[in-house]
Amino acid sequence: QPAREAFEQAVRFNPRDVRSYRHLGQIAVREKQLETAAGHYARALEIAPADVLLHRQLAMLRGALGDHDEAVKHLTQVARAHPRDAGVLFQLSTALLGAGDTKQAIAGFRKTLEVAPNMPLAMNNLAWVLATHSEAEFRNGKEAVAVAERLCELTSFKSPRPLATLAAAHAEAGDFKAAAQRASEAIELFAAAGDQAQ
Repeated sequence: QPAREAFEQAVRFNPRDVRSYRHLGQIAVREKQLETAAGHYARALEIAPADVLLHRQLAMLRGALGDHDEAVKHLTQVARAHPRDAGVLFQLSTALLGAGDTKQAIAGFRKTLEVAPNMPLAMNNLAWVLATHSEAEFRNGKEAVAVAERLCELTSFKSPRPLATLAAAHAEAGDFKAAAQRASEAIELFAAAGDQAQ
């Protein structure tokens, strides 16, 4: 590809050309060569360690590659620079969950919702973790129900995934009649959408 060859030549002439490494990373992402892309962004970060956008781009790649610890490391840098950016807080919380730091992930989802009270993904993730985590110390049925109900209200109780989360929350809270009702509603909506697996 001519563009890749041009940027490869550029970094041969100037090994500290951050812009060219960034472009090489973008090209590799488009070609679905994620490890290669991560390598280009990592090289760029060695040259420009304070570049917040590079940290965010590399974090997304490391997360996609399953390296959640590295994603957390880079997203922590981004969150320090943008402490009120709900998208960054959500991404960091998700990476923390993937890395197994459930306590910090829950705190992160709560913080995300302080900044953006109606972010559906953050609401769903928080409620699901509080309702279904394998370790009892992280479960909180009452809070899970409150968060999931608010999410369902935002979607007029017509979105199946929030209803499934609400069903799990009710079950954790011990209200199995409500759990069965919401689960049935979710199943009907998934079926109507042709999603038999869900």
